[in-house]
Amino acid sequence: MTCGIYQIRNTDNGKVYVGHSRDIEHRWKEHIRSLKGNKHGNQHLQSAWNKDGENKFLFEKLEECFEYELKEKEQHWMDYSHCYSRKKGYNICPKADQTIFAVETKKKMSKTAKDRYKNPKNHENRYNAKLTWGIVRQIRENYKNNRGEQSLLAKKYGASQDLIWKILANCIWREKNSKSLIIPKNKTTKEQAEEIRKKYQENKQLTSGQIAKEYGITSSKVSSILLNRQWVDENYIPPTDGKKRVSILRKKEGTYSTGLTWSIINNIRKDYQGGIPPRELVEKYFLSRSNIKSIVMNKTWKDSNYRQ
Repeated sequence: MTCGIYQIRNTDNGKVYVGHSRDIEHRWKEHIRSLKGNKHGNQHLQSAWNKDGENKFLFEKLEECFEYELKEKEQHWMDYSHCYSRKKGYNICPKADQTIFAVETKKKMSKTAKDRYKNPKNHENRYNAKLTWGIVRQIRENYKNNRGEQSLLAKKYGASQDLIWKILANCIWREKNSKSLIIPKNKTTKEQAEEIRKKYQENKQLTSGQIAKEYGITSSKVSSILLNRQWVDENYIPPTDGKKRVSILRKKEGTYSTGLTWSIINNIRKDYQGGIPPRELVEKYFLSRSNIKSIVMNKTWKDSNYRQ
């Protein structure tokens, strides 16, 4: 058992492959086995072996050393022989103790991984698979029929909520004819926008937060729809009473089409001074919390006569 550096030399053209091992003799047997079986990891060496034959290659010890010196000594012999140059050797990587796969090998590895992933049976055959195709289809069916939220489904089937989301979005356990069941967050359709406006017109006591919960979107999204900023409808008249934000189509003083006027700003500040908290002002005036805060702190729409 010899620890050190070795080389495999082609006697026909002088090209070499430099390597290191804690047991050089055993390593040589491994090389021979791989090359004869046409399974060697180094494609350049394998091609040369197949072309020139076993008789053209010699296995030679270059230097014996301690185990902790292997990397340093191997680098020395690699630089000395320039075995990483295609004209002088078969090494793929110019640095010792580092593996770089050939392009052909990478393509094979990629194809194998993709084929393994595409095969539905492999999902169930994995040693750590918690689910089966039957359970995955049950999860999707329950979600379709509104028989469970993602968090409830996660508890029921003993899976993480992230895993349930990926199944419903068809990111994992993919089925060719199946589409994602997840509606992108904060996205609405034209029909939903019309429904939201109709609901608000029928019951003006509803807040944007209540409507947002029903449709699974943010309150600012609801506000944008009610103010005709999104899914614009020429026949729709947005809320225009003094306590609500006016239409986006009207320009305010100093700023382009934000829908606020000095009278509304003054009302917001009066309400705040009267004890109404910012959270209620957000619902009342269809503004974001940051906008309300900036107004009551006199950071925007600055008024020298206003005192908090």
